[in-house]
Amino acid sequence: MKKYNSSVALYSVLVLLIFGLFSCSMKDTGESEASSNEELLFNSAVIKTVKGNMSITFYLKEAPNTCRRIQELIKSGFYDGLEFHRVIEKFIVQTGDPTNAGQGGSGQRIQDENNDLKHVRGSIGLAKIEGKSDSGDSQFYISLNKVPELDGKFTIFAQVKSGLSVLDQIAVGDKIISIHLQNE
Repeated sequence: MKKYNSSVALYSVLVLLIFGLFSCSMKDTGESEASSNEELLFNSAVIKTVKGNMSITFYLKEAPNTCRRIQELIKSGFYDGLEFHRVIEKFIVQTGDPTNAGQGGSGQRIQDENNDLKHVRGSIGLAKIEGKSDSGDSQFYISLNKVPELDGKFTIFAQVKSGLSVLDQIAVGDKIISIHLQNE
């Protein structure tokens, strides 16, 4: 009987140890994934153009998936050298199409993230096929003025904080030299 109790006790201790190690490894994995995801996101960036620089701030809480994807593209150098292919006076400037025709992108769609942000001067939104949900990719636009007709229809993911005078000078064909992510 003593031998049986010792075996059961030893078995119980082993099960508890294995369960404890498994639980700790699962918890650690989850925590590292969470901290890795947080490390991926920067709260601001500088867009260097041929006309000068614009500093922007990301809306990480309002559009986290859009910010994450745009930042992945920035880190890969996707936007470096791309042109502003669309400029509509008193409305928007648009970029992010490697073909410069307004129809291209990175090949990875981003799900819409509807938010309550309003289109004001310097708002940066994810361009998409109008009326078609989840069709945004790499193209984005910057509002030149208030554009209330776009509110609620497009994901606003950032805001120009300085360099609005540069924005006013952008013409079709002007290029982005580079975009650098940073935390302020």
